[in-house]
Amino acid sequence: MDPISEKLFLNETVQIEIEEELEDSSPKKTIALVAGAFRPPTRGHLDMVRQYAEMADEVKIIVSQILKKKSKAKRKIGDIHLKKELSMKIWQQMIDAAGLSDKVTLHPTSRASPVHAVWDYVSTDAQPNSHVILGLSDKDSGARYNTLLAKQEAVVKPGVTLEVKGVPAAEHSDRYMDRLSEFPELAAGLPSENNSKLNSRDIHASDLRYLAENIEQPGAWELLQDFFPPESANAALAALGISAPIEEISSGAGGAAGGCAGPVPGKRDDDENNTNNIIREVMKLLKERGIII
Repeated sequence: MDPISEKLFLNETVQIEIEEELEDSSPKKTIALVAGAFRPPTRGHLDMVRQYAEMADEVKIIVSQILKKKSKAKRKIGDIHLKKELSMKIWQQMIDAAGLSDKVTLHPTSRASPVHAVWDYVSTDAQPNSHVILGLSDKDSGARYNTLLAKQEAVVKPGVTLEVKGVPAAEHSDRYMDRLSEFPELAAGLPSENNSKLNSRDIHASDLRYLAENIEQPGAWELLQDFFPPESANAALAALGISAPIEEISSGAGGAAGGCAGPVPGKRDDDENNTNNIIREVMKLLKERGIII
């Protein structure tokens, strides 16, 4: 090698070493991953994201796909399928309304399993020299990530570190629990009331779907308000195709949102019931003709 070529080679080698040292010395960026199907997302999910936004530089919400062959009726509300795109729409509404759009981003995946989507990220997409928090509720054992943690040296991208960190799960308001006790027939059908592993105080998407399917029952509309943040509840319910029953609108509770606001009407006299029946039939006719949605 001639002197000039040797000098150029040495300069390039030194430059590469300097760049590598700078990269190694740069502070780690903390990324929190919150993965799930979110059918649909609730204020419980948003509360988790809010907590991770306080401890991480960025929060990535991974929204998984539901395969058609595995799709179940329970993932529907009326005629509306709770698809990934709808979940993302509600997520974005909540993120924007909560003022978190500068730190929180949505990441759809074709994976049916949220855990497999997390594997994809830490093995392929994660940036070097980053610390990844695998997010979940503190009521979750985190067992879903045991295999990933055991194989992280072989699976995780070099320079990326992992941590499973749970955060306290949001619960229903005292108002919700009090009102729920006043509607025993409605409460008896809640999935959380019929599963020994669940607690009706916790916010469950399955309970939300049940109440939405039984929206005409007294108390259902009011209770649904507690599943979403007050600032985005109306938009979320509209996206899900859920509207207040005529009785709720006429009582003045139809526009209430967040924390079970507004009274649920009791029995009415015959004249008022007849009026409500007429209004209901008119609304039904208008919907059938596509005049309103």
